[in-house]
Order: sequence, then structure tokens, then C-alpha cells
Amino acid sequence: MPSRAGRIGDHLDRPSGWFQIGWSAEFPPGAVHPLRYFGRRLVCFRPADGRLAVTDAHCPHMGAHLGHGGRVDGEDLVCPFHGWRWSREGHNTGIPYSATTSRRRLRPWPVRERSGIVYLWHDVDGREPYYDPPHIAEAGDDGWYQAWPDGVHTVREGRLYPQYVLENAVDLAHLKYVHGWDEVPVEESVDEGDAWFRSSFSGELLTRSGRSPIRNTTEAWGVSCMLSRLEGLRETVQLMCTTPVDETTSDVRFSVFVRRDPGDPPDETPGLVRAIVKAQTTGEWDKDAVIWEHMEYVERAPVVREEARAVVAMRRWSRRFYPQVADR
Repeated sequence: MPSRAGRIGDHLDRPSGWFQIGWSAEFPPGAVHPLRYFGRRLVCFRPADGRLAVTDAHCPHMGAHLGHGGRVDGEDLVCPFHGWRWSREGHNTGIPYSATTSRRRLRPWPVRERSGIVYLWHDVDGREPYYDPPHIAEAGDDGWYQAWPDGVHTVREGRLYPQYVLENAVDLAHLKYVHGWDEVPVEESVDEGDAWFRSSFSGELLTRSGRSPIRNTTEAWGVSCMLSRLEGLRETVQLMCTTPVDETTSDVRFSVFVRRDPGDPPDETPGLVRAIVKAQTTGEWDKDAVIWEHMEYVERAPVVREEARAVVAMRRWSRRFYPQVADR
């Protein structure tokens, strides 16, 4: 039987890169949050200096979970069981009933906040971050409606891998057969860099006001983050991030930004904007998710000429985020 070593499909649950774990506003000063990603129990806390920290969750002393009852005191995370203190780097900085400290260490995880979004770095080989997460110029801009972090997002748990969501950006045929487009959109361009992959397409959508031309450009940052800019109807920017929880489950978070029009009421979100956000974060997502949750990844998919250029290019590019297959 031929070996399957070195295939992305064997390692879908072990990608490298930056992965969203929340929004900055969810982690106020002094906050301590238990997390579970990549099959590991973690704790996220914001010390007095304001910079977020993420470490493994269990105290090296006697195993208490620091995310359940732990507290922030100055720059340290304090264990709820015996009061041992831990720095953001995972060092033991004090034991309240002893003049000594322990050489045991919590594993620290690289964490980054950008455009109001919190990212965690994961690499199975322990490599340090080698690219930055995406910057969203529209975040914090008063000229845009922002559908985060006030609950207008979806966290979906099911049999789902980041690679499934990633490849949607270049799977234009599914827009007709899953999302009801009249025709398969036209691919315009494909480009790539070390950390990003950009693809663009155009087409038309049938709306209540008639047919509307649509152009979409998506940048994938690693396999986890897809930053899309949609022109037509209302200019819309969406960040969709997929973060593995364990071997089969991922959380998916949406951040949506819709450009304000000059005639919009100052204190009210127009119905069209609400409809766009709902479509982006629930309606159309559900159509994809039911397929993703039950599919098997086909490593050597028999793509036809009309779809091969973009699909093959993205799959080749994405190999670099699976260290187990990147050099094979």
C-alpha cells in the first residue's frame, strides 16, 4: 500500500500560524479566562501593564487550573490553590509561605493583539512567529459600522478544519450550488506572498432592486484567517478566523465592517447593514458548515480546468503552514 505520509489531509488538525482566540474587549484589565485550543488547556490573563498573556493552564505545583479561580495581582497570575505566583513568561515569581521559588515553569504561548482582535501563535515544532496577523484598516474607523465584539458573530463547533474554510476562497463553483448564485463567478486574479494568498472574483447577485455587480477580494493569512473585501451593495469587510479546539473541532469567529453612507441615520444601523451582517455571520455560513462537518478531505482532488489554477495554487501555498508536509 502506498504511503500517505506528507499529505495535508493527514495533518489537518496541526496547522501553524496565528489563530484568533477572541477580541481585545473581551479581556479587560485583570481578566483571567480559561481557554481550550489545539487540544491543550490554556489560560489568558491581562496583567497590570496591559499586555495580554497566554500560558498552559495547570499550575506546575499541584495541578490546579489557573483559569478557574486564579487572579491577577500586579504583573503576576496567582494560583487559587496555594497562591503560587507566575509571570507572563511562565516563571515562578513567589511562593507566599516560602523564601524560595520553584524552577518549574508554565509554558508561555505567543499572543498578539491587532485591530482589536486577539491572536494566538501555534506551531507543532515550536517555531517562533515568522509573520504578522492581518491589519484591518477599517477597525476603529468611524466611517464603518462594526459588528464586533457585541455578539454579532458565530462560534461554530463541529467536525471542521481551517483548511476547509480556507479553500472556500477559491472554490467559486460552490457559490452557485451552495449559495444560489445564478452563475459561477469569474476568477480575476490569484497572487501570493510568504504569509498571504490573494484571490479575486466578480459576478452578479439578484437583489430586490435588480441585478447588482459584485467584486470580492480575499486575502488568506496563514490557513486560519480570511480577510475579504466585497464591493457592491455596500462595501463590506469581513474577517473569518478558524481556530482548532481539538482534532476534529474548530471555533469560527466573524468580524464584519460595513461602510457608512452619508444618508445613514446617525444613531441607527440601517436594515440593509443588519441584513448584510446576518448573511455573513449566520445564513450563508450555515449552508457551508453542514457540508464541512461531514466531508472528507480529498488530497488529490480531480479539479477541472476551470477551477484548477486557483485551487492548485492555494493548496501548494498552504503546505508551508503544515511543517510535517512542507518539505516533502
